[in-house]
Amino acid sequence: YQSKYILKELMIKYPFHSRFGKEEVSKCFSKIQDLVVRTLQGAQKLIMNDKHCFELYGLDVLLDENLKPWLLEVNGSPSMTANTEQDAQLKCNLLDDVFTILDLEKM
Repeated sequence: YQSKYILKELMIKYPFHSRFGKEEVSKCFSKIQDLVVRTLQGAQKLIMNDKHCFELYGLDVLLDENLKPWLLEVNGSPSMTANTEQDAQLKCNLLDDVFTILDLEKM
């Protein structure tokens, strides 16, 4: 049973747009973004505040049959070990995004 998806693959495997419509899918992703922001705001006093380093968090989100997102758990320092080829691709993409954000070439 595969539970981790690259967003593009998730949208192909489960055609949310055809079932719920583009507007509802857009609302769902806005709710997920809001869920992430509010979760981090709620833990703000516990989050490391050092300009020389950063922390990576993994949030597990479940979508119910009505496309409502539910936060299952927050992982501090989530595992970067890949269980499948798809998981490896997802984590490589994540690292690529992190390095892009950090812009290490300017250092």
